[in-house]
Amino acid sequence: MTQSHTINTHVVLFDLDGTLIDSVDAIVAFWHNLATSHGLDPEEILRTSHGRRTLDVLTELLPEKNYTQAKVNVLEATIPKQGIKSTAIVGARTFLNKLDAIPDKWAIVTSGSSALAGGWFDYLGWERPSVFITSECVTQGKPQPDGYILGGKTLLEKSQKFTKSDLDGGKVNAPWIVFEDAPAGIKAGKGSGAVAVIGVATTYDAQILIDAGADYVVQDYTNVSVASYDENTGDLKIEIKDPLYARV
Repeated sequence: MTQSHTINTHVVLFDLDGTLIDSVDAIVAFWHNLATSHGLDPEEILRTSHGRRTLDVLTELLPEKNYTQAKVNVLEATIPKQGIKSTAIVGARTFLNKLDAIPDKWAIVTSGSSALAGGWFDYLGWERPSVFITSECVTQGKPQPDGYILGGKTLLEKSQKFTKSDLDGGKVNAPWIVFEDAPAGIKAGKGSGAVAVIGVATTYDAQILIDAGADYVVQDYTNVSVASYDENTGDLKIEIKDPLYARV
């Protein structure tokens, strides 16, 4: 019997790598090359880097190199151009098309730089959403919630259903949901006060996402859809059928 769950929200926030695009092979190749060039263990880096800003990872591992965001942008700009095939997560584009039918209903909140995230959108031939939060936009990356709070508040202001004063409470008034594939991002989404955080089990096993605090876990977007939208209130209902996990 099909299990159906409906989530009431206003806007939807997405991570990018591993959440909307399966770029794992390209990301792994990037970190292997970088680690090897610095005499580091690539597997150790991969265990701790996913979902976090490259600048934060490099500053932690190689403080003496004094990496800057500008240097990271140059490095990350090469990732979509490596010639390693990357594809949209199953059902992602269909779900985004449904959201695109409603103005200002979704945003990107990624730990990647604008060079990396923009490169992936160009690679896929996708149009960027009106709110596109990248690593340069915040002073603290995931697992801190800054990116999701900024993305959610900016998107809600654009929708004209909320004023800035409505949103000044930050965590208190957070009518958004988050889709994430990494523990760091799930923790960031939970910390932002999101109505729900949906883990996408592409990069990590479902149990790891559950342990990180995911409210739901899905394999992909096959069973994720827009159930309804109220133009007067801005209320959006997202339906998830047969999730791998639901915190009920």
